[in-house]
Formats: sequence, C-alpha cells, structure tokens
Amino acid sequence: LLLMKVVGEYHALWFVLPTDVRTIREALAFSDDLQDNQSQSMCDENANFFFWELGREYSCGPSWSSWVRSDFNEAKCSVPFISYSKHSEDTLVTVKSAIIMDNYINSHGSRFLHNLNTYYTHIDFTEDTYKFSIGENALVANYKAQGEFTPWKNMPIVGESYTRMVSQPWTGTLSKEKLYLRNHTYDFDSIQARPVSISVKVDPNLFPFLTNGIQAQLEGISDSRPFGAVEVRAPFVMTNADDK
Repeated sequence: LLLMKVVGEYHALWFVLPTDVRTIREALAFSDDLQDNQSQSMCDENANFFFWELGREYSCGPSWSSWVRSDFNEAKCSVPFISYSKHSEDTLVTVKSAIIMDNYINSHGSRFLHNLNTYYTHIDFTEDTYKFSIGENALVANYKAQGEFTPWKNMPIVGESYTRMVSQPWTGTLSKEKLYLRNHTYDFDSIQARPVSISVKVDPNLFPFLTNGIQAQLEGISDSRPFGAVEVRAPFVMTNADDK
C-alpha cells in the first residue's frame, strides 16, 4: 500500500512510564514477529516502559496541499526498542499500541492506512491539563512548564534519549497480517522544547493490555534525568519506512 507523504507539527508532552515485562508482552502479543529489546533503550535501570505522547497535531495532512490538512488532538501509547524479525536484524522499531484522536475521519483513516489501533473520543488539552476518557476509564495529566521553549540543539541530553527513540520506524497493532512500517522524520533543527513536571493518573483497563492503573509524579528532563518529561513543538514528515 502506497502512502502519500504527510507533514505537520506536533505540540506534545513526551514522557515514559515504567511497567512490568508481563504488560509489555501483553502489548506485543498480537504478533509473534515482535520481541522486547528494551534493554537497548538507555532508560534508567533498563526498565520496561511505555512511551507516552499527549499532544495536538497542527496543519497535519498530505504534503501536496495545505487545504486538506487539519488540526486535531492526538495521544499515543507506544512500546519502543522492539525487534521485528521480518525487518533488518539491526533495526529496532516502535510499536504504537494505542492511538487516541478527537478527529473522527483521521481516527478511522489511520486504521485503514497505517494499521493503527485508534480510539475516537473527546480530548481536553489546555495550558496545564491533558485528559480524555474511553468508556468509564480515563487518563488525566496535570503539567507545569519549566522555563521558556529553547531549540532542541540547546538540550544536549535529549540527544542521548528521546532523539533515538522518536527516530525509530514504527508499526501499528490492529492486525498482525499487515505490520506496515512508517517513519516520522522530525526536523531536529527546528524543534523547540522545554522540561515539564507532570502528575499523571491512568485508570485500570484504559486499554486491553493495560490492566493495572498508573499514578506517577514525573520531573522534567535534565542531565540527571535523560528520560524526564519534556514538552515539544516538533515539525515532522511521515513516509513509508522503506521509501528510498
């Protein structure tokens, strides 16, 4: 399936939440071709974890026309640093386990085009809160920015943590029969970022693989916390991972 080039800018909170290996295996259980390789993540203590992105897409859509692009809120729960046996042995991928959108057309289109397990629901994104519900279960994140936005290149510690993670090819989880690999190519020369502190609460069973609830206080990214929470404004281009 051919994919048109997609462009946009993602304003998002990026952070990781540790979990146990059983939960990671549940998130990967849809395909025998995937294997946990998170020991290569450089995360503290090599813990198993989910990578969360809570944000809003701006002017997101096909590169050939701004008229058909749109703004919408989008949250992502992913498992990075995963080996995919049908791809290069040296390539680690990110498995996007759940995608939440408040745009009905994009939510359903992403299922067809990218094999993404999407949820369509209302999302609130304000200057200090991000929250959504799926049925009776919810995620609520209260956050506080630390300082002003600064160029990504002025945050050198980021180059040892998030840069590698967000540069991996990714795949959706809707069907194991079509694990399409996609690339998000971020313009790191243009990204603006700043540390944020976050208080996050995730209800049990928000997603089928996430049976346990999560409650955490997260500090902002720093030299001593390379996987601390960070707020970004990140231009990107999305393509097929195998495009030359």
